[in-house]
Amino acid sequence: ALLMPTPSMRITPSREGLMLTRQALGVKAAPAEERTKVIYCTRKNESSRRVGNEAEVLAALERAVEGTKYEVVVFEGMADNLDETIELFERAAVIVGPPG
Repeated sequence: ALLMPTPSMRITPSREGLMLTRQALGVKAAPAEERTKVIYCTRKNESSRRVGNEAEVLAALERAVEGTKYEVVVFEGMADNLDETIELFERAAVIVGPPG
């Protein structure tokens, strides 16, 4: 059966669409206590739309998680292994990055 998410006028995908995508990829959210990654999606290796104050953003994230169970991870793009990328994001408590 073909399942289509409800069309959305928002820029962000619908919750239904995200759930269908997760199911198709076999992604299961880790239990809350195992979601310890604060993932920062960098554009430092891109030719345009870099974050001008990225060092300050990363420093602020590091200060925010200091003394907690959380760990800041800089995501530079898809790993060669899709399973590794999925596993990383399954463990995300927060995902931070520039829009667009």
